Amino acid sequence: MKESVYYVGFNANNAIKNEDFFAGSFTLYPTNEKGNINFLSDVPKYSDEELFSKYQEFCNNKIDELLEQNPNTKIMCFNKKAKKLCVKFKDNFTKSNDDKLVDTLNNKFEIRELVKDVVPILNYFWIDDLTLSYEEIVQKFNTTTFVVQAVTGAGGTTTYFVNNNKEYDDIKNRTGKFCISAYIKNTPLNVTAIICDDKNIVFPTSAQLILSNNKNFMYVGGDFIFGLNLSDSVKKDVAKYTQNILNVVKGLGYRGIIGIDYILTKDNTVMFMEINPRFQASSFLINMELKKNGLPCLAELNYKALNGLEITNNFENLKINYAFLNCNQTTTFSQFENVDIVIQGYYEKNPTSVYRKIYNYSVLNSDIFEHI
Repeated sequence: MKESVYYVGFNANNAIKNEDFFAGSFTLYPTNEKGNINFLSDVPKYSDEELFSKYQEFCNNKIDELLEQNPNTKIMCFNKKAKKLCVKFKDNFTKSNDDKLVDTLNNKFEIRELVKDVVPILNYFWIDDLTLSYEEIVQKFNTTTFVVQAVTGAGGTTTYFVNNNKEYDDIKNRTGKFCISAYIKNTPLNVTAIICDDKNIVFPTSAQLILSNNKNFMYVGGDFIFGLNLSDSVKKDVAKYTQNILNVVKGLGYRGIIGIDYILTKDNTVMFMEINPRFQASSFLINMELKKNGLPCLAELNYKALNGLEITNNFENLKINYAFLNCNQTTTFSQFENVDIVIQGYYEKNPTSVYRKIYNYSVLNSDIFEHI
């Protein structure tokens, strides 16, 4: 019987616009995607521990049913927590990268050490726990404004903007390893790629839409139109550094989808920030453009790369003329006239649930986002 691949996870990010490849998906909430199997349709009344346990039981029962119908059912998970949901079926997992390697790539300290010889990196230093005083940091960098980052974190949740002693005191005495660097006004950039045995497939560059929210930097969307209009010299640097980084990561044994974050400074210098060994929030827009051009979606490309299967398609002429923003009931970005709305994951009863607005013009130059 033909192999059927199901995505298993907690949210819809990795499943959105990949339904041409997946036979279905397991998510906490319905996604309106083909074959979606969801656990909840309302805000849960469980603790985090209870929610995981009940969702795990739900997934196990449903996967048992699928295996009865088709013993060749495969499960694709993108992180360790999702794998724990259905560890009972680990023999049915699709091939994936080694978890320790993924942890290394997610570690901001380790990955910067690995690529520092092939790409420019912002001047920074690491400390164990936030034990230095504000004055000591100011003296070290000769600046009163700096950024503090934890070793791991996504979407800006562990990145803090510090402009005075009080703001530093608010985060001081946190434990763990932290990176400290001088704050430089910049435009954050992101590149999605697929690492294959024989080549690297690189997709169009987007500007990341970042809000400074209560002294945290919060990722809220992407602007591919801005990326299209970067200068030729910046595009050349991004292309060169991206291939350099991908080759280092490939040498470690990693295959499949990956994201690379850069910053672009006011003098047009491109500097590496971090790697995301997973789908990006912007992946759904890339998938929309791939489908429009009759090309395989990212989930299929990721599957083929992990399994050493040949990818013969040409992606060089792919262009994405859209921007998007993640919205919820409290942050609707109503000042921008949207072209379309992607409703996956949006529930009116849950103010934190996310839906997306798509635009056919660049929104980065609004004063609300971080940019040069």
